[in-house]
Amino acid sequence: MSLKIDSEIKALFISGTDTEIGKTYTCAALLRAAALLGKKTVYFKPIETGVSPGKSIDGGIIQAYSPETLVESFYQFELPAAPYLAARLEKREISLKNIQQAFLRLKKNYQPELILVEGAGGLLVPIKREKTTLDLVKLLEIPVLLVSQNYLGTINHTLLSLEVLKKRKIEIAGFAFAYSNKIKAEPSVKETNAQIIEEFSGVKFLGETEKILELVS
Repeated sequence: MSLKIDSEIKALFISGTDTEIGKTYTCAALLRAAALLGKKTVYFKPIETGVSPGKSIDGGIIQAYSPETLVESFYQFELPAAPYLAARLEKREISLKNIQQAFLRLKKNYQPELILVEGAGGLLVPIKREKTTLDLVKLLEIPVLLVSQNYLGTINHTLLSLEVLKKRKIEIAGFAFAYSNKIKAEPSVKETNAQIIEEFSGVKFLGETEKILELVS
């Protein structure tokens, strides 16, 4: 089942149940699909860690698979760690307000038909003192697409993330599984994970990110 979102959606915050879960490749799949339909697209990475200044790794992935997409990376830190720690060690301050303003500028100046905002890690990753990714999502006021993978344990991890979104009264566009050939699970488990998560959360399963080589077809 290919990943599909409502064509009426203009902006999404892409978060995950863990780091390195497949958020960027999910963004690439969605942006490539939108670009093939002739839509003007934007990828916004508010905070990226583990990168050299001016060199966005995630932005490079997006440009490789969707060169038509405008890519904007805002805060960048060299340490591959939670933004709160990475910023503290570099003696820098992350401003959620500045991120919000940058997001609004992109929408106003470029007027995209689809803008994807990719978070750093999961929903409770600390950004600054007493502020997590959840606070950023609330500030941007856009729905969340939660990315997980189809493996043994994903039911618990995905339901926990969906529960915290509900408690913060954040709109949920749905959840999706990112493609992975690394994590194994019994066929019966993989075939029922999405159904069980839907049943217990009431949140719609939007499909799976296709293999990366298929993104450019």
